[in-house]
Amino acid sequence: MKQASELETFKTQINLVEYAQTQGYEIDLKKSSQNCIVLKDHLGDKILIGVDQKDGHYFYSSVKDDRDKGSIIDFIQKRRSLNLGEVRKELRPWVEGSYTATYKHSEAAPKPKPTTKDRHKIIAQFDSMKEIANHVYLNARGINRDTIESDRFNGTIYTDSRNNVIFPHRDREGICGYEIRNQQFKGFSEGGTKGLWHSTATTEDKRLVICESPIDCLSYYRFFDDGQTRYFATGGTLSENQKDLIRGAFEKIHKQGGQIVIATDRDEAGEKLALELAKFAPEGSQISREVPDYQKDWNEALIVALVEQQKTRERSRGPEL
Repeated sequence: MKQASELETFKTQINLVEYAQTQGYEIDLKKSSQNCIVLKDHLGDKILIGVDQKDGHYFYSSVKDDRDKGSIIDFIQKRRSLNLGEVRKELRPWVEGSYTATYKHSEAAPKPKPTTKDRHKIIAQFDSMKEIANHVYLNARGINRDTIESDRFNGTIYTDSRNNVIFPHRDREGICGYEIRNQQFKGFSEGGTKGLWHSTATTEDKRLVICESPIDCLSYYRFFDDGQTRYFATGGTLSENQKDLIRGAFEKIHKQGGQIVIATDRDEAGEKLALELAKFAPEGSQISREVPDYQKDWNEALIVALVEQQKTRERSRGPEL
C-alpha cells in the first residue's frame, strides 16, 4: 500500500468516534447531533468529531484548545506523541480487519453525517458559550430578567467569553450560526449561515410571531405574552434556506389551528419582508401584520413605553419632602 493512499484510508475508513472510545472517551448523547458527535474523557478533555463532506475525512476539534484539531493522525500524535511510522502501525489493524476491541459498547459507534468544517467550527464555538439568566445589554434594551429566564426562551440566549449576547440560529440539522450583540457591535458568526432564531414551542401554542430580530421577539413578548405564542426571528433579509425553514414553521402552527403574526419593522424594508413572509403561509392560514403605532420596531416601542411608565410613577409620587 502506498504511503499517501494508506493515510487517506486511515482518514476516511476508520471511524474516529470508535477510535476515540478505545482511548477512554465517552459520547455525550445530550450534546451530540447527527453531524457532530461530542465526546469527553475522564481528564476533562472534550472533543467534537465530524465527517468533512468535501473529502470524507473524519476530523475532530478540541473545545478547550482551538489548535488541537485535525484528522485521526493528528488526534493520535497530539495525545500519544507517536511519530508517523508508529501511527501507521497503530492504525493498520483497523483497516486490515485484524483489530480486536478490548471493550464492549451496547451500541455501535455512530458515524456523523457529513458536514462542512465551517459548520463544525460554529458548533465547537457555540459549545463553549453559556446560557444566561440576565445581561446588562438586554436590560438596557428593556428586556428584564423574568423574560430572559422564561421557559419560552430556554436555550435561546447565551453569552460568549467577551460577554457578548449570543442568539443562536438553527436549521434542520441544529446550530448553523449565531448573532452577536452588544452596545457597540452587531454581527453574525464568521463561517456560519443564517437559519432561524426561535423560542421553544408547545402543542398548546395558538400563535406564531415572526420578527426581524430576537430583540424584537423578546420585546413583543413583554407587551403581549399569553403563554401560547412561539417566536421566530430571521436576522434580516431571507436566504433560500431560511425560506424553507419558515414554510415548515408556518405549516406546523397552521396544523395546530394557530395564527401567524408578522411583526417586522414599521418601515419600507419591514413591509417588503412582511409581504415576502406572507407568501410562505399555507393556504387558508390565519395571518396578520402587527406593527407599533409610532416607533420603527417593537424594541423601540418597548423602550418608549418603559420610559413613559417610569414618568407616570414619578408623577404619582408627587413632590418629595
